[in-house]
Amino acid sequence: MDDNQFQLVPLSANHNVNNIKTGDERFVPLKNFLKKQALIFHDSFIAKTYVITDSNEKEKVIGYITLITSQIDISGVSLVEGLPGADTYDYFPAIKIARLLVDKRCRGQRIGETLIDFALYIAEKRIMPAVGCRFLIVDSKPEAVDFYKKCGFELIDTPENLKSDAPILCFDLAQLVETEIIEEDVSEEELSLM
Repeated sequence: MDDNQFQLVPLSANHNVNNIKTGDERFVPLKNFLKKQALIFHDSFIAKTYVITDSNEKEKVIGYITLITSQIDISGVSLVEGLPGADTYDYFPAIKIARLLVDKRCRGQRIGETLIDFALYIAEKRIMPAVGCRFLIVDSKPEAVDFYKKCGFELIDTPENLKSDAPILCFDLAQLVETEIIEEDVSEEELSLM
């Protein structure tokens, strides 16, 4: 993705969300969420939506990601074997990609990967230093499972999940910090912006 061509910003009322093309009827609910609920949820702190716009047409949305807090049921999940607390808790804290869509006319430009990278950045730099959070998860449409796997997500290997119409994939955020303790690296200027 050419950083000069696109801009990644929080969703606002100024953004034109009506012209995004899904390319497939199965993705229409993602467009409908963006048009009807995303801004309401964003402003209500229920879910935060970030959009990618064309730098020449800053109001034109060509992709988006919505993030929420969540948890992952770790019972029977081999990914968590040996993790501290895995034998104590039934759930681990997570950030969830609630929605992700890239305009069909803009696919193949790494916009989806950029949105995933942004979610990982938010988790590593903003959330993990301040609160407990171990995983980034997504309930994927079956046709998007390979995309998430290419981005480093693992399919939860329980029989129920493997048969699900919306299988859960997760990214272990610990690999971002290579098991080091995260240092507080937020500057005073950044704190004033928060």
